[in-house]
Amino acid sequence: MPEKSEQSALRRMLGTARPAPEMVSMSPPVALRKAMVHAARDLGGLTLSVTSFDESRVTLAATLDKLPDHALLLRLQGADRGIGLAVIDHAVMVALVEHVTTGRISSGDTDPRPCTGIDAVLVGDLLDRALAGFERNLDGLRDVPPVVGYRYARAVDDPRELGLAMEEIPYRNYTLGLDLGLGAAQGRLQLVLPWFQASMQQLDKKNASEWARILDATVSRSTAEMEAVLYRFSVALSEISGWKEGALVNVPVSALDSVSVEGSDHRKVSAARLGQSSGMRAIRIQCASDRRDAVAEPEEFGGALAVALAAPDTATKPPNPDQNGVGDLPPQKGSE
Repeated sequence: MPEKSEQSALRRMLGTARPAPEMVSMSPPVALRKAMVHAARDLGGLTLSVTSFDESRVTLAATLDKLPDHALLLRLQGADRGIGLAVIDHAVMVALVEHVTTGRISSGDTDPRPCTGIDAVLVGDLLDRALAGFERNLDGLRDVPPVVGYRYARAVDDPRELGLAMEEIPYRNYTLGLDLGLGAAQGRLQLVLPWFQASMQQLDKKNASEWARILDATVSRSTAEMEAVLYRFSVALSEISGWKEGALVNVPVSALDSVSVEGSDHRKVSAARLGQSSGMRAIRIQCASDRRDAVAEPEEFGGALAVALAAPDTATKPPNPDQNGVGDLPPQKGSE
């Protein structure tokens, strides 16, 4: 067989055995992988590869409970005013900062150190490049999840503030395993973005309704323990040990108009007057605008400020109130 014919036959055999090139369709995972690689390359020629990728639906509470130690937390702000989160573990953060500042990545483990504002700015630059590329790669695709439009906003010093700033809604979690500098450093990067598109008009209505529900559940139906202190004085322990049922304690008459209503922490909440209501010992809360020479009727206070303190003794007649609604007290020791 001529040499030319042998080469043609060999080419046909090789061409038959060679598989057709695989065409990878664009999708959010592929778009994010490509965006991360290109963003690192634009950032001083850093070689970065995505070694693993995971997408999951998570809750905010579960995400905050599983934050890695010494990670850099970056708050992301969306064009629709939604809030996201980027979590960069310590190894990736140190490698990125070293590459930007020195042009190289030192191999080997490094001792954990606190994250700084400079770390956030340098890593935020890479993150913004990657998010912008992510958005470009998804442009034109159908049924794209609401993951575009987010950019680095600021660093988060205390993870507890995320629980206040971010809504308790489902989130989309992208976890990328990264290799930097051809094996010089490995670590993970997480992007936590709202699962649904944030509509601020809907969120405002939802928040208002939710706030009313929470207020009603936690405040309107809550109880508060308070004490009405008629008179407070000091006495020797030896004297108290001699007290028996029926003993009289000297209380000045002025105490009737100067009852102190105190909370559980013994802080004064309001002033009050001692009296009775429906045959029960009671106090009447005094507002700042009340005149001492005028006592409002109970219905003027909505009927809710006459607080019963104790039921009267059924064996004795209840004290008779005077014209100011203040009942007579037992005679004071030593009084006329």
